[in-house]
Formats: sequence, structure tokens, C-alpha cells
Amino acid sequence: MTNSKEKKKQGAMLWNTIRQMAGLLLKNALVSPPIPKNAPVDALGRMMPGRAGIGRMELPPHSALEVKHGLLTCMADREAAVRGTASTAIARCCTSAIHLEKSMAPFAVKNWGELVPFILQCISAGNDAAAVSVATSTTTTPEANEAATLLAESAAAGALLTLRKLLEDIPNRLAKEAPETSFHDLVPALLRGLGSPNEGRRREALACLNSLVFPMPGSLVAHMNDYLGGLSALASDPSADVRKLVCQGIVSLLSHRPEYLKPHTASVADFMLRAT
Repeated sequence: MTNSKEKKKQGAMLWNTIRQMAGLLLKNALVSPPIPKNAPVDALGRMMPGRAGIGRMELPPHSALEVKHGLLTCMADREAAVRGTASTAIARCCTSAIHLEKSMAPFAVKNWGELVPFILQCISAGNDAAAVSVATSTTTTPEANEAATLLAESAAAGALLTLRKLLEDIPNRLAKEAPETSFHDLVPALLRGLGSPNEGRRREALACLNSLVFPMPGSLVAHMNDYLGGLSALASDPSADVRKLVCQGIVSLLSHRPEYLKPHTASVADFMLRAT
């Protein structure tokens, strides 16, 4: 029995490794589309500039739709390695769409209408997972509760990771082109994540909020007191990584929007001295 379980575990690990490698190969193929055979290239194999009507190969619309659906599904996968690969692929595709406007057009934020709403849905589901688990504990089995919570936690982790990478790469583009309602609702959802008992979620939620300081969308302005309160609450977080992000958030505000910290100068200076 033990030998059978070990073989099953090894098989699952191998399968997840294959899935991860497939995701990386897909990402590389998408962000660097093949050059048509009839396109003139230089000695290094690069397409010659200024050739009107000749561009990189494009995915058929139905294939692009299938790829986007697959990436979003894998973003919420139970395996962290698969989620990480999918999040990287999504962020790189959205970034490449800025430079390869024609071949990567389906992956532009403005043309990927379900991306940000799905990210918001996953983050919100993760925030609600604990409460839902408690509420249904008397009506469902512990195993079912655990499975549902794990699914929601995995989806939230993948969504936060993807959002962080997008905000690191294209914060202004995301703020400008994402569906307005969903993008604005991200800030309250991220603020809720700051109070999560899960260190990883607190860390990723704070990293995302810090990345919003520079584009400073209206939703963050509207919740600035909550953001500052979150920074203050996490200043004594047991995680060194979270405390480091608190420092980064304060530095970002001092660099880009110092007016929000002026009323709190004394407490900020005290924290920075203690933190260093």
C-alpha cells in the first residue's frame, strides 16, 4: 500500500512538472510569435524593419480565446508551481501586447475583458473562504469544507500573484484599460486581504496595494485612510517580508504622494527608525 501511494505521489509530481514546462513553452511561443516564411530577416534571424504588410504570425481568434481560458483556469490551479507559471504567462502576454499590437492584440488588457473581473472574483472568494467554511461546517462534511477552502485559497493565491506581476509590469495600462468597476473593486478586496491569517495573502495583497501608489487610481484615494491603517497594523506583523513591504509602501508614498503622510510624520519616522 505504501509503495503504491509513493508511486502515485511521484506520478503526480511528474505530471505537474510537465504541466509547468508546457506552460513555459506556451508563454515563450506567445510572447515571441513565429516569423512568416516569406518575411525578410537579417543575419541574426530578426525581421527587417519597414516591411509593410508583413508581420509576425497571429493566433486565430478561437485559438486565442482557448489559450486565455486555459491560462485563467491554471491561474487558479491547486498546484503552486502551475499557478506561478500561468501568472507569469498572463503578465508577459499582456506586456508583450503593448509592443506587438497586431499579433498579440487578443492579450491586450483592453481586449481581455474577463481577466480583471476573474482576478477580482478569485481574490474575493479567498477572502470569504474562512467565513463560508465556518457557516457551512454544520451542513457539510469536514472533508468537503476543507476541499472547498483549499480551492478558494488556491484561486486567491494565483489571482494575487498574477495581479502583482501585472501591476509591476504595466500598472498604468492596467488602471486605464481594465473594466472600471472591477478595477475599482480590487482595492477593497486587497484591503480585506491585509487582515488574512495567511501570511502569503497578506504579503501579496500589500505588494499589490503598494504598486497602486504610483498610478494612484481613484479607488485607492477613496480608501487611503484604510490603506494607511493597514500599513500601521502590519508594522508589527510577525513576518519580516510583510514588514519590509510596509517600509516599501511608506517609501512609495513619500516619493510619489507625500501629502498623505504629512499628518503622520512623527509616527512614520518612529516606525522607520525601529524597522531599521
